Amino acid sequence: FYMSFQFMIFFISLPALSFPVQLSKKGFPIGLQLIGPFMQDDALLSIAHRICSTYQFPFLDLTTKN
Repeated sequence: FYMSFQFMIFFISLPALSFPVQLSKKGFPIGLQLIGPFMQDDALLSIAHRICSTYQFPFLDLTTKN
C-alpha cells in the first residue's frame, strides 16, 4: 500500500519532502513527510522551515565512528 501511495504522489507531481524529527528510544530516527499542493514547492519548503525553526530536532551525524 505504501509504495502505491508513494507512486501516486510522484505520478501527479506533488512536491514532497521528509526529514528526521526525533530519535526513538533505541536511537533510530523518526521522520516526518510533508506533501504539498501541486506546483507549491515554495510553500512546502516554507512550512518545513517553520517546523524546523520551531522545534530543535537532533542533528544526526552519521560521519563519525563510535
